[in-house]
This record gives sequence, C-alpha cells and structure tokens, in this order.
Amino acid sequence: MNLSDTVNVDKALATLTLAFIADPFTRWAFPDAQSYITNYPNFIRYFGSPAFDNKLVLQDEGGGAVALWSPPNTIHDEEKLGELIVETMQEVKIQEIVSVGEQLSELKPKDPHWHLTFLGVDPAKQGSGLGGKILSKSMTQCGIDGTPAYLETANPSNLPFYERQGFRLIGEAQSGSSPIFYGMVRCDST
Repeated sequence: MNLSDTVNVDKALATLTLAFIADPFTRWAFPDAQSYITNYPNFIRYFGSPAFDNKLVLQDEGGGAVALWSPPNTIHDEEKLGELIVETMQEVKIQEIVSVGEQLSELKPKDPHWHLTFLGVDPAKQGSGLGGKILSKSMTQCGIDGTPAYLETANPSNLPFYERQGFRLIGEAQSGSSPIFYGMVRCDST
C-alpha cells in the first residue's frame, strides 16, 4: 500500500462506487440503481478531485480499498457542485441536500485540517481489516502529523470504526427526510 504518482482512477471510482452502494445518504439521494451507478462516480470525481490532483490517493494493491484525502484549505467550486446536483438528483430532494451540505460546512473545523473525503472498501472485502489498514497507512503517508483530520459518514455503523481510529463525533447534519450525516474529527493524528 503506497501513495504513488500513478493512480488508477477508474479502479478507485469503481471501488468507491461499490463501497457506497448501501450508504444511507448516498442511496437516499440516488434511490434508483441506474441513476446511482451512472451518476455517483461523478460526485466521487468532484469531491475527490483534490486527492486525485495532489496524489493523495491510497489504493491497496488489489484495488479493494481506497482512501482519498483533501489537503488543508481545499475549496471546491460551489457552482459546479450545484450544477451536478441539479443535473443528477431528484428535484424534490435538492433543497434537503443543499441544507445538509450547508450544515456539514458549519461542522468542519475552522482551522486548517485534512478531510478524509472518501474511504471505501469493496463489499466483497469488508470485514477483513483492510479499511483500518488503509486509513492508518494513508494518514501516515499523507503527512497528517498533528494537523486535525475531519470526515463525514452517513452510516451509523461506521462510527465505532472511526472512533477506534481516534476520531470523535462533533455533530450531525440532517434535513427533512434525509438520513443523518455525522461529522467526526481527529486532532491527535499521531
């Protein structure tokens, strides 16, 4: 497991698409299987672009696990995100999605921090310890030493996993019929 100058983006997108196939928020936003398979990789590309651009992607050799990190002070193009939401999501959910996004922005640490944008393990390999290994290794290789790390998860069963990795819950985001998103931070990255 190493960060490298060559990342197989297609393999990373495929692994993450599989990994989030049962994620409560993701599937609430994309309840139709065809829409999910077609559109969710575009969100991974959008939110993961800082990781892809800065070579902050860690994949295991078999492609079964992927971690994408956004470096401190990353700013996403909000207009592009708005267009992506309008083009791909059900109109009746757009306001709730925007509201959750605004709430998540408020949860993020105000000081410079790393953002674990995506961590995913192929469902066929989940439960093997691969997620913990890739998270630990990626935090070391990205040089996160001492800088806070932040993440969001909509899967409450992930909370104990991240807590074992040193993250703590700092808040929740939810709007209307949406599932809850949980914001977590790790300040001691050693």
